[in-house]
Amino acid sequence: MNIITVQLQDYFQHKVFETVVDKRQWSRFESRIRRNVDETLLLLDKYDVKATFFSLGWIVERFPEILEEIEKEGHEIACAGFWGADYTAVTQSKFREDIRHGKEALERLTGHKIDGYRSIRRSFSHNDLWMIDLVAEEGFTYDSSVMNKGYCRCKVVNTMYPFVRQARRVSIHEFPHSSAELFGINIPMGGGNFLRQLPTSFTFGAFMQWIRRTDQPFMLYFHPWELDHNIPEVSAFNTLSRIRQYRNLGRLKELLPLYFEAAPFGSVREFLHLKCRNVPFTERRNECRTQESTVITHEREDPLPVSVVIPCFNEEATVGFLAKALKEVIAAAFPAYRLHFIFVDDKSSDDTGKLLHETFTDLSWYTILSLPENRGVSGAIHAGIDAAETEIVCSMDADCSYDPLELLKMIPMLDEKTSLITASPYHRDGGVLGVPGWRLFLSRGLSGIYRLFLSHKLATYTSCFRVYRRSVVQKYKPHNGDFRGIVELIARLDMAGEAIKEYPTILQSRIFGFSKMKTMKTIRDHIRLLFKMRKYKKNAKLTRDSKKNEDAGI
Repeated sequence: MNIITVQLQDYFQHKVFETVVDKRQWSRFESRIRRNVDETLLLLDKYDVKATFFSLGWIVERFPEILEEIEKEGHEIACAGFWGADYTAVTQSKFREDIRHGKEALERLTGHKIDGYRSIRRSFSHNDLWMIDLVAEEGFTYDSSVMNKGYCRCKVVNTMYPFVRQARRVSIHEFPHSSAELFGINIPMGGGNFLRQLPTSFTFGAFMQWIRRTDQPFMLYFHPWELDHNIPEVSAFNTLSRIRQYRNLGRLKELLPLYFEAAPFGSVREFLHLKCRNVPFTERRNECRTQESTVITHEREDPLPVSVVIPCFNEEATVGFLAKALKEVIAAAFPAYRLHFIFVDDKSSDDTGKLLHETFTDLSWYTILSLPENRGVSGAIHAGIDAAETEIVCSMDADCSYDPLELLKMIPMLDEKTSLITASPYHRDGGVLGVPGWRLFLSRGLSGIYRLFLSHKLATYTSCFRVYRRSVVQKYKPHNGDFRGIVELIARLDMAGEAIKEYPTILQSRIFGFSKMKTMKTIRDHIRLLFKMRKYKKNAKLTRDSKKNEDAGI
Protein backbone atom coordinates (compact mmCIF):
# COMPACT_ATOMS: atom_id res chain seq x y z
CA MET A 1 0.00 0.00 0.00
CA ASN A 2 1.17 3.53 -0.82
CA ILE A 3 0.67 6.48 1.51
CA ILE A 4 -1.33 9.67 0.91
CA THR A 5 -0.92 12.63 3.27
CA VAL A 6 -2.59 16.04 3.36
CA GLN A 7 -0.84 19.08 4.81
CA LEU A 8 -3.77 20.81 6.46
CA GLN A 9 -3.06 24.51 5.96
CA ASP A 10 -4.90 27.52 4.65
CA TYR A 11 -3.29 29.21 1.66
CA PHE A 12 -1.79 32.05 3.76
CA GLN A 13 0.05 29.51 5.96
CA HIS A 14 2.17 28.19 3.09
CA LYS A 15 5.86 28.83 3.63
CA VAL A 16 6.15 31.39 0.78
CA PHE A 17 4.02 33.75 2.89
CA GLU A 18 6.70 33.82 5.62
CA THR A 19 8.63 36.49 3.75
CA VAL A 20 5.72 38.96 3.68
CA VAL A 21 3.34 38.05 6.54
CA ASP A 22 3.80 37.64 10.28
CA LYS A 23 1.97 34.58 11.61
CA ARG A 24 0.10 36.77 14.12
CA GLN A 25 -1.77 38.25 11.15
CA TRP A 26 -3.18 34.93 9.90
CA SER A 27 -6.58 35.68 11.46
CA ARG A 28 -6.95 38.76 9.22
CA PHE A 29 -7.01 36.81 5.97
CA GLU A 30 -10.10 35.48 4.26
CA SER A 31 -10.11 31.79 5.19
CA ARG A 32 -10.93 29.26 2.47
CA ILE A 33 -10.01 26.14 4.40
CA ARG A 34 -13.61 25.04 5.00
CA ARG A 35 -14.54 24.79 1.33
CA ASN A 36 -11.14 23.35 0.35
CA VAL A 37 -11.29 20.60 2.98
CA ASP A 38 -14.83 19.74 1.85
CA GLU A 39 -13.54 19.36 -1.70
CA THR A 40 -10.60 17.26 -0.47
CA LEU A 41 -12.87 14.91 1.47
CA LEU A 42 -15.16 14.48 -1.54
CA LEU A 43 -12.19 13.58 -3.74
CA LEU A 44 -10.82 11.05 -1.26
CA ASP A 45 -14.26 9.54 -0.66
CA LYS A 46 -14.83 9.13 -4.39
CA TYR A 47 -11.81 6.81 -4.61
CA ASP A 48 -12.34 5.25 -1.15
CA VAL A 49 -8.96 6.51 0.07
CA LYS A 50 -8.12 7.20 3.71
CA ALA A 51 -5.37 9.78 4.26
CA THR A 52 -3.21 11.20 7.04
CA PHE A 53 -3.92 14.91 7.68
CA PHE A 54 -0.98 16.78 9.24
CA SER A 55 -2.71 19.68 10.97
CA LEU A 56 -1.53 22.86 12.63
CA GLY A 57 -2.76 23.39 16.17
CA TRP A 58 -3.75 26.92 15.12
CA ILE A 59 -6.38 25.40 12.82
CA VAL A 60 -7.63 23.07 15.55
CA GLU A 61 -8.44 25.94 17.89
CA ARG A 62 -10.20 28.03 15.23
CA PHE A 63 -11.88 25.36 13.11
CA PRO A 64 -12.42 22.34 15.37
CA GLU A 65 -15.42 21.24 13.30
CA ILE A 66 -13.11 20.67 10.31
CA LEU A 67 -10.95 18.22 12.25
CA GLU A 68 -14.05 16.51 13.64
CA GLU A 69 -15.37 16.02 10.09
CA ILE A 70 -12.02 14.65 8.90
CA GLU A 71 -11.91 12.10 11.70
CA LYS A 72 -15.58 11.23 11.21
CA GLU A 73 -14.72 10.26 7.62
CA GLY A 74 -12.16 7.76 8.92
CA HIS A 75 -8.98 9.69 8.15
CA GLU A 76 -5.98 9.95 10.47
CA ILE A 77 -5.12 13.20 12.29
CA ALA A 78 -1.41 13.93 12.73
CA CYS A 79 0.56 16.97 13.91
CA ALA A 80 2.48 19.75 12.15
CA GLY A 81 3.13 21.79 15.31
CA PHE A 82 1.00 24.68 16.50
CA TRP A 83 2.36 27.47 14.29
CA GLY A 84 4.50 25.13 12.20
CA ALA A 85 7.68 26.71 13.56
CA ASP A 86 10.74 26.72 11.33
CA TYR A 87 13.32 24.84 13.38
CA THR A 88 16.16 26.81 11.72
CA ALA A 89 14.71 30.12 12.94
CA VAL A 90 13.95 29.27 16.58
CA THR A 91 15.76 27.74 19.53
CA GLN A 92 15.49 24.06 20.34
CA SER A 93 13.23 24.83 23.31
CA LYS A 94 10.90 26.97 21.15
CA PHE A 95 10.73 24.24 18.54
CA ARG A 96 9.88 21.66 21.20
CA GLU A 97 7.25 24.02 22.63
CA ASP A 98 5.61 24.41 19.20
CA ILE A 99 5.46 20.63 18.69
CA ARG A 100 4.12 20.01 22.18
CA HIS A 101 1.54 22.81 21.93
CA GLY A 102 0.24 21.47 18.60
CA LYS A 103 0.11 17.87 19.85
CA GLU A 104 -1.81 18.87 22.98
CA ALA A 105 -4.34 20.89 20.96
CA LEU A 106 -5.00 17.90 18.69
CA GLU A 107 -5.25 15.44 21.56
CA ARG A 108 -7.70 17.68 23.42
CA LEU A 109 -9.94 17.63 20.37
CA THR A 110 -9.66 13.99 19.33
CA GLY A 111 -9.29 12.40 22.77
CA HIS A 112 -6.58 10.02 21.55
CA LYS A 113 -2.82 9.97 21.14
CA ILE A 114 -1.39 11.67 18.05
CA ASP A 115 1.18 9.38 16.44
CA GLY A 116 2.68 11.37 13.57
CA TYR A 117 4.59 14.61 13.00
CA ARG A 118 5.75 16.49 9.92
CA SER A 119 7.68 19.74 9.62
CA ILE A 120 5.79 21.92 7.14
CA ARG A 121 8.34 24.73 6.95
CA ARG A 122 11.31 22.81 5.52
CA SER A 123 12.75 19.31 5.49
CA PHE A 124 15.31 18.44 8.14
CA SER A 125 18.87 18.75 6.85
CA HIS A 126 21.74 16.36 7.53
CA ASN A 127 22.87 18.47 10.50
CA ASP A 128 19.45 18.39 12.11
CA LEU A 129 18.79 14.73 12.81
CA TRP A 130 18.64 15.66 16.49
CA MET A 131 15.25 17.16 15.61
CA ILE A 132 13.97 13.67 14.83
CA ASP A 133 15.19 12.57 18.24
CA LEU A 134 13.30 15.47 19.80
CA VAL A 135 10.15 14.47 17.93
CA ALA A 136 10.53 10.91 19.22
CA GLU A 137 11.00 12.16 22.78
CA GLU A 138 7.72 14.08 22.53
CA GLY A 139 5.87 10.78 22.14
CA PHE A 140 5.42 10.51 18.37
CA THR A 141 5.55 7.08 16.74
CA TYR A 142 6.60 8.30 13.30
CA ASP A 143 7.95 11.36 11.49
CA SER A 144 7.80 12.45 7.84
CA SER A 145 10.14 15.44 7.66
CA VAL A 146 13.22 14.25 5.77
CA MET A 147 14.15 14.14 2.12
CA ASN A 148 16.42 11.78 0.21
CA LYS A 149 20.01 12.83 -0.42
CA GLY A 150 20.73 15.01 -3.42
CA TYR A 151 18.19 17.85 -3.48
CA CYS A 152 19.37 21.33 -2.42
CA ARG A 153 20.50 21.35 1.23
CA CYS A 154 18.07 18.67 2.35
CA LYS A 155 20.71 15.90 2.34
CA VAL A 156 19.59 13.70 5.17
CA VAL A 157 19.50 10.03 4.35
CA ASN A 158 20.73 7.70 1.64
CA THR A 159 17.36 6.05 1.18
CA MET A 160 14.01 7.12 -0.14
CA TYR A 161 12.24 4.28 1.68
CA PRO A 162 10.80 4.18 5.22
CA PHE A 163 13.21 3.17 7.96
CA VAL A 164 13.43 3.05 11.75
CA ARG A 165 15.75 5.54 13.46
CA GLN A 166 17.06 4.78 16.92
CA ALA A 167 16.80 8.05 18.81
CA ARG A 168 18.53 8.83 22.09
CA ARG A 169 15.91 7.09 24.21
CA VAL A 170 13.35 5.59 21.84
CA SER A 171 13.02 4.52 18.22
CA ILE A 172 10.86 6.26 15.63
CA HIS A 173 9.60 5.33 12.16
CA GLU A 174 10.78 7.74 9.47
CA PHE A 175 8.98 8.25 6.13
CA PRO A 176 11.12 10.29 3.67
CA HIS A 177 9.50 12.27 0.87
CA SER A 178 9.47 10.27 -2.37
CA SER A 179 11.88 11.31 -5.09
CA ALA A 180 13.16 10.24 -8.48
CA GLU A 181 16.61 10.52 -10.01
CA LEU A 182 17.07 12.95 -12.91
CA PHE A 183 20.57 13.62 -14.32
CA GLY A 184 22.10 12.20 -11.15
CA ILE A 185 20.00 14.37 -8.81
CA ASN A 186 17.11 13.13 -6.68
CA ILE A 187 14.11 15.35 -7.46
CA PRO A 188 11.12 15.34 -5.05
CA MET A 189 8.06 14.35 -7.04
CA GLY A 190 5.68 13.13 -4.37
CA GLY A 191 3.42 16.14 -4.18
CA GLY A 192 2.81 19.80 -3.50
CA ASN A 193 4.64 22.36 -5.59
CA PHE A 194 6.69 19.71 -7.39
CA LEU A 195 3.57 17.87 -8.48
CA ARG A 196 2.00 21.08 -9.80
CA GLN A 197 5.07 22.48 -11.55
CA LEU A 198 6.80 19.44 -13.05
CA PRO A 199 5.46 17.73 -16.20
CA THR A 200 2.96 14.95 -15.55
CA SER A 201 4.93 12.70 -17.86
CA PHE A 202 7.85 12.92 -15.42
CA THR A 203 6.03 12.76 -12.06
CA PHE A 204 3.45 10.12 -12.94
CA GLY A 205 5.94 8.19 -15.06
CA ALA A 206 8.35 8.09 -12.11
CA PHE A 207 5.53 6.89 -9.87
CA MET A 208 4.66 4.03 -12.23
CA GLN A 209 8.33 2.98 -12.33
CA TRP A 210 8.37 3.10 -8.52
CA ILE A 211 5.45 0.72 -8.04
CA ARG A 212 6.82 -1.66 -10.71
CA ARG A 213 10.31 -1.95 -9.25
CA THR A 214 9.64 -1.97 -5.50
CA ASP A 215 7.08 -2.94 -2.90
CA GLN A 216 8.03 0.05 -0.71
CA PRO A 217 5.28 2.68 -0.18
CA PHE A 218 5.22 5.82 -2.30
CA MET A 219 4.62 9.01 -0.24
CA LEU A 220 2.10 11.30 -1.98
CA TYR A 221 1.03 14.61 -0.42
CA PHE A 222 -0.84 17.83 -1.23
CA HIS A 223 -2.43 20.91 0.38
CA PRO A 224 -6.22 21.47 0.26
CA TRP A 225 -5.73 25.00 -1.13
CA GLU A 226 -3.99 23.51 -4.18
CA LEU A 227 -7.42 22.33 -5.36
CA ASP A 228 -8.69 25.94 -5.29
CA HIS A 229 -8.49 28.09 -8.44
CA ASN A 230 -9.56 31.27 -6.62
CA ILE A 231 -7.30 31.88 -3.63
CA PRO A 232 -6.72 35.65 -3.16
CA GLU A 233 -3.85 37.22 -5.09
CA VAL A 234 -1.09 38.70 -2.93
CA SER A 235 0.80 41.56 -4.53
CA ALA A 236 3.83 41.39 -2.19
CA PHE A 237 5.30 38.25 -3.79
CA ASN A 238 8.27 38.30 -6.13
CA THR A 239 8.00 36.40 -9.42
CA LEU A 240 9.36 33.09 -8.08
CA SER A 241 7.05 33.12 -5.03
CA ARG A 242 4.06 33.97 -7.20
CA ILE A 243 4.81 30.96 -9.45
CA ARG A 244 5.18 28.67 -6.43
CA GLN A 245 1.90 29.82 -4.92
CA TYR A 246 -0.41 30.27 -7.90
CA ARG A 247 0.81 28.38 -10.97
CA ASN A 248 -1.34 25.39 -11.93
CA LEU A 249 -3.73 25.70 -8.99
CA GLY A 250 -6.54 23.21 -9.45
CA ARG A 251 -4.38 20.91 -11.56
CA LEU A 252 -4.35 18.28 -8.81
CA LYS A 253 -8.08 17.65 -9.30
CA GLU A 254 -7.19 15.89 -12.54
CA LEU A 255 -3.79 14.57 -11.48
CA LEU A 256 -4.55 12.88 -8.13
CA PRO A 257 -7.18 10.49 -9.61
CA LEU A 258 -4.44 9.10 -11.91
CA TYR A 259 -2.56 7.93 -8.83
CA PHE A 260 -5.62 6.65 -6.98
CA GLU A 261 -6.71 4.58 -10.00
CA ALA A 262 -3.22 3.15 -10.61
CA ALA A 263 -2.44 1.83 -7.13
CA PRO A 264 -3.90 1.52 -3.62
CA PHE A 265 -3.31 4.38 -1.14
CA GLY A 266 -3.95 4.75 2.58
CA SER A 267 -2.84 6.56 5.72
CA VAL A 268 0.37 6.11 7.68
CA ARG A 269 -1.70 4.66 10.51
CA GLU A 270 -3.01 1.95 8.18
CA PHE A 271 0.48 1.21 6.88
CA LEU A 272 1.91 0.79 10.40
CA HIS A 273 -1.22 -0.99 11.67
CA LEU A 274 -1.53 1.51 14.54
CA LYS A 275 -4.51 1.53 16.86
CA CYS A 276 -6.04 4.64 18.41
CA ARG A 277 -4.86 5.00 22.00
CA ASN A 278 -7.10 7.16 24.14
CA VAL A 279 -5.63 10.04 26.11
CA PRO A 280 -6.58 9.81 29.81
CA PHE A 281 -8.71 12.78 30.77
CA THR A 282 -6.16 13.85 33.40
CA GLU A 283 -3.51 14.22 30.69
CA ARG A 284 -5.51 16.70 28.64
CA ARG A 285 -4.02 20.11 29.20
CA ASN A 286 -5.80 23.44 29.50
CA GLU A 287 -5.89 25.53 26.38
CA CYS A 288 -2.82 27.68 25.82
CA ARG A 289 -2.85 31.21 24.46
CA THR A 290 -2.57 31.12 20.69
CA GLN A 291 -0.76 34.42 20.36
CA GLU A 292 0.79 37.10 22.46
CA SER A 293 -1.71 39.64 23.69
CA THR A 294 -1.07 43.34 23.32
CA VAL A 295 -0.32 44.85 26.71
CA ILE A 296 -2.03 48.16 27.44
CA THR A 297 -0.02 50.03 30.04
CA HIS A 298 -2.24 53.13 30.18
CA GLU A 299 -4.99 51.90 32.53
CA ARG A 300 -7.92 54.27 33.21
CA GLU A 301 -11.29 54.10 34.86
CA ASP A 302 -12.86 55.62 31.75
CA PRO A 303 -11.53 54.78 28.28
CA LEU A 304 -9.41 57.55 26.80
CA PRO A 305 -10.95 58.72 23.48
CA VAL A 306 -8.56 58.42 20.54
CA SER A 307 -9.18 59.06 16.84
CA VAL A 308 -7.44 57.00 14.15
CA VAL A 309 -7.24 58.50 10.64
CA ILE A 310 -6.92 56.08 7.71
CA PRO A 311 -6.34 57.68 4.27
CA CYS A 312 -7.82 55.53 1.48
CA PHE A 313 -7.14 55.95 -2.23
CA ASN A 314 -8.13 53.03 -4.48
CA GLU A 315 -7.92 50.53 -1.62
CA GLU A 316 -10.80 48.19 -2.50
CA ALA A 317 -8.45 45.17 -2.41
CA THR A 318 -7.46 45.87 1.22
CA VAL A 319 -10.82 46.63 2.85
CA GLY A 320 -11.60 43.06 3.99
CA PHE A 321 -8.14 42.56 5.50
CA LEU A 322 -8.30 46.00 7.12
CA ALA A 323 -11.70 45.31 8.70
CA LYS A 324 -10.45 42.19 10.49
CA ALA A 325 -7.33 44.01 11.69
CA LEU A 326 -9.35 46.88 13.16
CA LYS A 327 -11.64 44.49 15.04
CA GLU A 328 -8.55 43.08 16.74
CA VAL A 329 -7.40 46.59 17.64
CA ILE A 330 -10.77 47.56 19.12
CA ALA A 331 -10.83 44.43 21.27
CA ALA A 332 -7.24 44.89 22.44
CA ALA A 333 -7.68 48.62 23.19
CA PHE A 334 -10.62 48.25 25.58
CA PRO A 335 -10.89 49.34 28.40
CA ALA A 336 -7.87 51.64 28.16
CA TYR A 337 -8.91 53.41 24.95
CA ARG A 338 -12.15 54.20 23.10
CA LEU A 339 -11.10 54.29 19.45
CA HIS A 340 -12.92 56.07 16.65
CA PHE A 341 -11.73 55.40 13.09
CA ILE A 342 -11.98 58.10 10.43
CA PHE A 343 -11.68 56.74 6.89
CA VAL A 344 -10.77 59.46 4.41
CA ASP A 345 -11.75 58.42 0.89
CA ASP A 346 -9.33 60.52 -1.13
CA LYS A 347 -11.48 60.71 -4.30
CA SER A 348 -10.92 57.02 -5.16
CA SER A 349 -11.69 55.96 -8.73
CA ASP A 350 -12.54 52.36 -7.78
CA ASP A 351 -15.14 50.95 -5.34
CA THR A 352 -13.25 51.93 -2.18
CA GLY A 353 -15.96 54.32 -0.99
CA LYS A 354 -18.75 51.84 -1.62
CA LEU A 355 -16.93 49.01 0.20
CA LEU A 356 -16.12 51.27 3.16
CA HIS A 357 -19.81 52.13 3.59
CA GLU A 358 -20.84 48.46 3.24
CA THR A 359 -18.18 47.18 5.66
CA PHE A 360 -18.01 49.80 8.43
CA THR A 361 -21.62 50.45 9.37
CA ASP A 362 -21.37 51.09 13.14
CA LEU A 363 -21.20 54.89 13.28
CA SER A 364 -20.17 54.83 16.95
CA TRP A 365 -16.80 53.37 15.90
CA TYR A 366 -16.36 54.61 12.33
CA THR A 367 -16.73 57.78 10.25
CA ILE A 368 -16.28 57.88 6.48
CA LEU A 369 -15.15 61.21 5.07
CA SER A 370 -15.30 61.55 1.27
CA LEU A 371 -13.11 64.29 -0.21
CA PRO A 372 -14.38 66.18 -3.29
CA GLU A 373 -10.90 66.11 -4.84
CA ASN A 374 -7.75 64.08 -4.44
CA ARG A 375 -5.44 65.73 -1.90
CA GLY A 376 -2.72 63.11 -1.58
CA VAL A 377 -1.80 61.02 1.44
CA SER A 378 -0.70 63.91 3.66
CA GLY A 379 -3.68 66.04 2.64
CA ALA A 380 -6.06 63.16 3.42
CA ILE A 381 -4.46 62.60 6.84
CA HIS A 382 -4.82 66.24 7.79
CA ALA A 383 -8.42 66.30 6.57
CA GLY A 384 -9.02 63.46 9.01
CA ILE A 385 -7.19 65.32 11.81
CA ASP A 386 -9.40 68.36 11.18
CA ALA A 387 -12.50 66.15 11.44
CA ALA A 388 -11.33 64.47 14.67
CA GLU A 389 -12.91 65.49 17.96
CA THR A 390 -10.13 64.18 20.23
CA GLU A 391 -6.81 65.66 21.31
CA ILE A 392 -4.97 62.41 20.58
CA VAL A 393 -5.10 61.40 16.91
CA CYS A 394 -3.31 58.55 15.15
CA SER A 395 -2.76 57.85 11.48
CA MET A 396 -2.12 54.51 9.76
CA ASP A 397 -1.96 53.08 6.25
CA ALA A 398 -5.01 51.28 4.87
CA ASP A 399 -2.81 48.41 3.70
CA CYS A 400 -1.71 47.61 7.29
CA SER A 401 1.95 47.73 6.32
CA TYR A 402 2.45 48.57 9.99
CA ASP A 403 0.51 46.40 12.42
CA PRO A 404 -2.32 48.58 13.80
CA LEU A 405 -1.93 46.89 17.20
CA GLU A 406 1.35 48.77 17.58
CA LEU A 407 -0.58 52.02 17.96
CA LEU A 408 -1.65 50.83 21.40
CA LYS A 409 2.00 50.85 22.47
CA MET A 410 2.71 54.23 20.88
CA ILE A 411 -0.16 56.20 22.44
CA PRO A 412 1.25 56.07 26.02
CA MET A 413 4.48 57.66 24.71
CA LEU A 414 2.60 60.89 23.90
CA ASP A 415 3.24 62.80 27.12
CA GLU A 416 2.49 66.49 27.68
CA LYS A 417 5.84 67.59 26.28
CA THR A 418 5.62 65.52 23.09
CA SER A 419 3.80 66.57 19.91
CA LEU A 420 4.30 63.54 17.68
CA ILE A 421 5.29 59.85 17.85
CA THR A 422 6.41 58.31 14.56
CA ALA A 423 7.02 54.66 13.72
CA SER A 424 10.52 53.71 12.63
CA PRO A 425 11.39 50.45 10.85
CA TYR A 426 14.96 51.69 10.30
CA HIS A 427 15.57 52.14 14.00
CA ARG A 428 18.12 49.66 15.37
CA ASP A 429 15.27 47.86 17.16
CA GLY A 430 12.91 47.97 14.16
CA GLY A 431 12.85 45.85 11.02
CA VAL A 432 11.34 45.17 7.61
CA LEU A 433 9.52 42.17 6.17
CA GLY A 434 9.26 41.53 2.43
CA VAL A 435 9.91 45.16 1.42
CA PRO A 436 11.62 45.50 -2.00
CA GLY A 437 15.26 46.50 -1.86
CA TRP A 438 14.79 49.54 -4.11
CA ARG A 439 12.16 50.95 -1.78
CA LEU A 440 14.41 50.44 1.25
CA PHE A 441 17.29 52.13 -0.55
CA LEU A 442 15.13 55.12 -1.48
CA SER A 443 13.53 55.53 1.94
CA ARG A 444 16.74 55.03 3.92
CA GLY A 445 18.59 57.41 1.61
CA LEU A 446 15.99 60.14 2.01
CA SER A 447 15.98 59.74 5.79
CA GLY A 448 19.78 60.03 5.82
CA ILE A 449 19.62 63.30 3.89
CA TYR A 450 16.89 64.77 6.12
CA ARG A 451 19.01 64.00 9.19
CA LEU A 452 21.55 66.51 7.87
CA PHE A 453 18.96 69.31 7.95
CA LEU A 454 16.95 68.60 11.09
CA SER A 455 17.69 68.68 14.81
CA HIS A 456 15.80 65.45 15.56
CA LYS A 457 18.11 62.72 14.28
CA LEU A 458 15.45 60.15 13.48
CA ALA A 459 16.05 56.84 11.73
CA THR A 460 12.83 57.24 9.69
CA TYR A 461 11.07 60.42 8.52
CA THR A 462 8.74 58.98 5.88
CA SER A 463 6.36 56.82 7.94
CA CYS A 464 2.61 57.62 7.97
CA PHE A 465 2.13 55.48 11.09
CA ARG A 466 1.98 58.14 13.81
CA VAL A 467 0.37 59.51 16.96
CA TYR A 468 -0.30 63.27 17.10
CA ARG A 469 -1.24 65.92 19.61
CA ARG A 470 -3.98 67.53 17.52
CA SER A 471 -3.83 71.04 18.98
CA VAL A 472 -0.13 71.27 18.10
CA VAL A 473 0.06 69.71 14.63
CA GLN A 474 -2.83 71.83 13.37
CA LYS A 475 -0.57 74.87 13.76
CA TYR A 476 1.98 73.36 11.39
CA LYS A 477 -0.03 71.91 8.52
CA PRO A 478 2.25 71.03 5.61
CA HIS A 479 1.90 72.87 2.31
CA ASN A 480 2.35 69.63 0.36
CA GLY A 481 -0.54 67.17 0.25
CA ASP A 482 1.44 64.25 -1.24
CA PHE A 483 4.20 62.08 0.30
CA ARG A 484 6.35 65.17 0.90
CA GLY A 485 3.85 66.42 3.46
CA ILE A 486 4.68 63.46 5.70
CA VAL A 487 8.28 64.68 6.04
CA GLU A 488 7.34 68.35 5.93
CA LEU A 489 5.23 68.07 9.09
CA ILE A 490 8.18 66.62 11.01
CA ALA A 491 10.43 69.35 9.60
CA ARG A 492 8.07 72.15 10.67
CA LEU A 493 7.64 70.67 14.16
CA ASP A 494 11.41 70.16 14.43
CA MET A 495 12.21 73.75 13.43
CA ALA A 496 9.59 75.07 15.84
CA GLY A 497 11.28 73.26 18.70
CA GLU A 498 8.48 70.74 19.30
CA ALA A 499 9.37 67.34 20.77
CA ILE A 500 9.22 64.27 18.50
CA LYS A 501 9.75 60.62 19.52
CA GLU A 502 10.45 57.49 17.52
CA TYR A 503 8.90 54.07 18.07
CA PRO A 504 10.78 51.10 16.55
CA THR A 505 8.53 48.64 14.77
CA ILE A 506 8.22 46.33 11.74
CA LEU A 507 7.37 47.54 8.24
CA GLN A 508 6.05 44.87 5.91
CA SER A 509 5.35 44.92 2.21
CA ARG A 510 1.84 45.70 1.00
CA ILE A 511 -0.09 42.42 0.87
CA PHE A 512 -3.07 43.39 -1.29
CA GLY A 513 -3.33 46.06 -3.98
CA PHE A 514 -0.45 48.18 -5.22
CA SER A 515 1.51 51.17 -3.99
CA LYS A 516 0.42 54.52 -5.44
CA MET A 517 3.92 55.99 -5.19
CA LYS A 518 5.64 56.95 -8.46
CA THR A 519 9.34 56.47 -7.77
CA MET A 520 10.96 59.10 -10.02
CA LYS A 521 8.35 61.73 -9.18
CA THR A 522 8.82 61.01 -5.46
CA ILE A 523 12.60 61.48 -5.73
CA ARG A 524 12.20 64.72 -7.68
CA ASP A 525 9.64 66.11 -5.24
CA HIS A 526 11.73 65.27 -2.18
CA ILE A 527 14.73 67.08 -3.73
CA ARG A 528 12.52 70.14 -4.17
CA LEU A 529 11.39 69.86 -0.56
CA LEU A 530 15.01 69.76 0.63
CA PHE A 531 15.66 73.11 -1.06
CA LYS A 532 12.51 74.58 0.50
CA MET A 533 13.65 73.40 3.94
CA ARG A 534 16.45 75.95 3.85
CA LYS A 535 13.80 78.64 3.60
CA TYR A 536 11.67 77.00 6.32
CA LYS A 537 14.69 76.82 8.59
CA LYS A 538 15.57 80.47 8.06
CA ASN A 539 11.99 81.61 8.72
CA ALA A 540 11.77 79.40 11.81
CA LYS A 541 14.97 80.97 13.19
CA LEU A 542 13.62 84.50 12.59
CA THR A 543 10.39 83.53 14.38
CA ARG A 544 12.25 82.11 17.38
CA ASP A 545 14.54 85.19 17.60
CA SER A 546 11.53 87.52 17.43
CA LYS A 547 9.81 85.59 20.21
CA LYS A 548 12.93 85.78 22.39
CA ASN A 549 13.09 89.55 21.85
CA GLU A 550 9.43 89.91 22.80
CA ASP A 551 9.98 87.88 25.97
CA ALA A 552 13.00 90.05 26.81
CA GLY A 553 10.96 93.24 26.27
CA ILE A 554 13.12 94.45 23.40
